[in-house]
Amino acid sequence: MKCPKLLDSSFLPSLQAVSAKLSTLESSAQVDFGNDYSASAEYMDCHALPSDKARNDRKNAEILNTPQAEANLDSSKSPSDSKILDEKCGLQGKSQGSYLSGNDRRDFSPLPHFSLKAESLQVKVSIIVPVFNTQPYITRCLDSLISQSLRDIEIIIVDDCGSDRAMEIAKEFAARDPRIHILHNLKNLGLLHTRCVGAAVARGEYILYVDSDDYIKPNLCELCYERARESKADMVVFGSECRGFYRYVYQPKGSRIYTGSALSKLIFPTRSKFSPYLWNKLYKRELIVEADSIVSRVAGPITLAEDLLKAFVLLHLSSTAATLPQKLYIYCANASSSTSSCKDRAQSRAKALEDIKAYGRVAQALAFCARELRAYESCRLYGKFDRVLRYLVLCKRAQAGGYISNMWASLFVWFRIESLAKITLYILSFGKIIR
Repeated sequence: MKCPKLLDSSFLPSLQAVSAKLSTLESSAQVDFGNDYSASAEYMDCHALPSDKARNDRKNAEILNTPQAEANLDSSKSPSDSKILDEKCGLQGKSQGSYLSGNDRRDFSPLPHFSLKAESLQVKVSIIVPVFNTQPYITRCLDSLISQSLRDIEIIIVDDCGSDRAMEIAKEFAARDPRIHILHNLKNLGLLHTRCVGAAVARGEYILYVDSDDYIKPNLCELCYERARESKADMVVFGSECRGFYRYVYQPKGSRIYTGSALSKLIFPTRSKFSPYLWNKLYKRELIVEADSIVSRVAGPITLAEDLLKAFVLLHLSSTAATLPQKLYIYCANASSSTSSCKDRAQSRAKALEDIKAYGRVAQALAFCARELRAYESCRLYGKFDRVLRYLVLCKRAQAGGYISNMWASLFVWFRIESLAKITLYILSFGKIIR
């Protein structure tokens, strides 16, 4: 079958200009831990950055060849211990505020101290929890995480610079459970990039995302890990339940394996109340690292549909997905959540226009990610890309009425991949009109 013409060549320079505007970050988000990473280096919770002197000592110290040593490393501990751990974990030479290599710097606070233990801990699942102003709910969330029947887990909490006491509660949990590790963003990065920060230091075979105002069933990690190992799938999709303003349940049909077009329909369902969320899946860590090397370079915070953006990249990189029908994740639509706040803002016409422009930025980001994935040149991605864009259009139509809704409705009729450049440019020009 001949590959369809995906882009009119006359639009390529304009699309490249859009992508150049977005790709202000030039380096990969991957943190290379190396093949010789020692699982015996169990890092602990940190509450403060090391001093400049400690960082300099860490850089200049000799490597300590005593892996059986027991030490809690902070600014007052042995700098040579710090160096060997930095080398093992791929953090040597990484300055404060960096999780990317090269010239780009993301603002986060690296873990400055670790604990070396004689007994190695094989981390099976890394749970990444972004935290931003969820004080009323974070205790419930962390209780559900530390109560997992699978004990070989780590919980990576990333502070995204909220203003309430949520992180104080998180530190209390970390003081009681050594599996909890805390990172601090130096400024608000938003959900998309905060998740990348957590994944950059994850050590588990698999990665699970949990929002700090949600909670999970006690057997989630165990069931999903066993299913992942048994099926050797890139991801495991499990049942979820939404509670809050409305209540509904999403459950995959039985325990199946999905590939090809069936996988696209599973990740981007056209007749489901669930959008392509990230939190109802368990992923191979290598898959997340590769996806983050692309989405982390999307410029600026994505305030809406950030899950859709990353799900598109993950869909392209994945070949198989396994399912579990059990309802294991409880999504809570709280009044203070970012999603609810977006709904409240949409009630105001002025704020609704801001949301519309936000969806425009998602479309731009999709164009950027597609370019990075060479999606325009891939016959295999034709149907997948079309499905993602159609989903984005449906979201847009739900957000606005009148002229904008009609515009998107007309686009929906002749939606094809080759129209992406035209749509992106149209969104950009419209953004200038309503600015």
